[in-house]
Amino acid sequence: MPATEAASPHAFASSAALELARRVLAIEADAVRALIDRLDERFLAAVSLILGRRGRVVVSGIGKSGHVARKVASTLASTGTPAYFVHPAEASHGDLGMIQAEDIFIGVNFLDYSGYPDCRPEFIEAFERVANLATQAGVEGRSRFRVHAPLITLTKAQIVARAYELGVDLSLTWSCYEPEADGRACGLCDSCRLRKKGFAEAHLADPVPTAR
Repeated sequence: MPATEAASPHAFASSAALELARRVLAIEADAVRALIDRLDERFLAAVSLILGRRGRVVVSGIGKSGHVARKVASTLASTGTPAYFVHPAEASHGDLGMIQAEDIFIGVNFLDYSGYPDCRPEFIEAFERVANLATQAGVEGRSRFRVHAPLITLTKAQIVARAYELGVDLSLTWSCYEPEADGRACGLCDSCRLRKKGFAEAHLADPVPTAR
């Protein structure tokens, strides 16, 4: 019998690949178009805040958000708004001294500690101590950095309730780790479960649709 060549494990249907690529681009395009109707006074407030700054705009982030933050800082700087990126981890090794601010606010919550150990109160307290020991301003007593985490001890229900009290548009928030191809939250991952529980205990409806 003639020998037959085994199919490559990387073989794929070209028509299916093209269809998937078109679907992904369509989803992304729809998401960008949807932003048009969401531009309101909050956008104007952000622009006003940036234009009214006394120094440079500081952009920070870690992981995927860090990559986006670098691009935002680069775009701002190249279009006339002085800005720079500060990596959160390197900030604790002295780079925090570049920032002329003493109060740092972060929205971490202790219920997320299983996946993110840096959400624990102990980590925030340790980071604040390191920030003051790793910068010349802190060592000399000319400045003291304080890390504020107002949400850290709240339950998810309390966070949701507080957001409603402040008029936060929670349809602009996202929690899902494994979104569906159509862009909806999966409703099954740990983050989605915590979010569902929070809204249910707060007796409020989640404006973000889920697949399940």
